[in-house]
Amino acid sequence: MMGNINTLLPDIKSFIPVEQAIAPKHPLAKNLQLPIPDPRKAKPEIIRAIQIRERIPGIVKRLIPLDSDLSWEYWWCVPGRLLLPEDVEVLNKDLPRLENIVAKLVWLFGGCCFSNQTKYQDESQAVYDWQQVKEFARQ
Repeated sequence: MMGNINTLLPDIKSFIPVEQAIAPKHPLAKNLQLPIPDPRKAKPEIIRAIQIRERIPGIVKRLIPLDSDLSWEYWWCVPGRLLLPEDVEVLNKDLPRLENIVAKLVWLFGGCCFSNQTKYQDESQAVYDWQQVKEFARQ
């Protein structure tokens, strides 16, 4: 059974430093507030044309809280939007930071790898090595 993160790891900030928890700035961040139609109400072609013309990013920052004082930021792909070249550049540059955080969390909590052939959750052994998770994903 998983315990409280504060009892497992008293100083989360030493585990994931604050500066590592912060995602880099997006070069088009100022365009995120520009109006764009709701993908449930507009045709994808219209949304994409506006997004490309106005240079509206296809990714936004999201937060995952680790404790009451620390959250880590990750990039979330906005449904119905394209990934612009600037989005891809941000994702590529941020990959080492995110992999470092995820590797630490997998080491601490473990994870389970499931494939299309996995019938029951109990069939999967806990994995505590991020490289094993990556190898499994490549199969």
